[in-house]
Amino acid sequence: LKFLLPLFPNGAYFMAPHIYTLCMLGIIYCSFTILRQIDLKKVIAYSSVIHMSYCIIGLFSFNMIGLTGSVLTMLSHGIISGALFFLVGSLYDKYHTRNILYFGSLAILMPIFTTFFLLFSFANMSLPGLFSFLGELLILIGILDKSVGVFIILCVFTFFGVVYSMWLYNRVCLGNKNLKTESIKMVNTEPFSLYCKYDLNIKPRLKQKMHVNVVFKSTSNYNKWQDCSFTEISILSILSIITILLGLVPDVLIYWIEIALIDLLKFF
Repeated sequence: LKFLLPLFPNGAYFMAPHIYTLCMLGIIYCSFTILRQIDLKKVIAYSSVIHMSYCIIGLFSFNMIGLTGSVLTMLSHGIISGALFFLVGSLYDKYHTRNILYFGSLAILMPIFTTFFLLFSFANMSLPGLFSFLGELLILIGILDKSVGVFIILCVFTFFGVVYSMWLYNRVCLGNKNLKTESIKMVNTEPFSLYCKYDLNIKPRLKQKMHVNVVFKSTSNYNKWQDCSFTEISILSILSIITILLGLVPDVLIYWIEIALIDLLKFF
């Protein structure tokens, strides 16, 4: 936006078909690769690559609608992906693993975490009414004027965003309890500190049911599980409010974005 398009408008216009091809390959590759990942952070990272490919396609649409959608997607991606990485980091700090196979039924054990995770999973798939929806919609409308083929491919692979977001939520927050707890005698005064012991002999390719042995330093049980702390709830609440408000009232941002992009469109 600041250097490439204003300094090299002819070169950008000439290279646009190649940019579309590279972005399409990135979207297709990541959409299929993300479905076989078992690391929570890798799933979110691949989804970030997909959203950035959308942004590049919007930038190379060379019209106000596509450029506005691209900037909106950049802003929404910073909030939504940041919140998802924050949630995964919170889960890792508590249980010391990011392996999806170790989790399940967190909706029962961690209802606050599950609520935030569901909201940002919806936002990650660009659900209407949330911040990310309008950006991707404007990108699709903007690219339709340049390439119908790219528009069709984007529409098809937008469906994969729904697939991997709901697959991730279903695998982590719903289903059976994969977390195996053991109550032992209290060894110190830390009520809810826990450790994870990994069985290195487990072979995922044998499709054995994998467990994490979570050992509480108290005589607690499933009813006393570590949910989000007050600090985590405060941070996630602020990000949730921003995601919902800017999804319902995006005109404030769109007005200033279009003012900033008027000078850029003079080069095309």
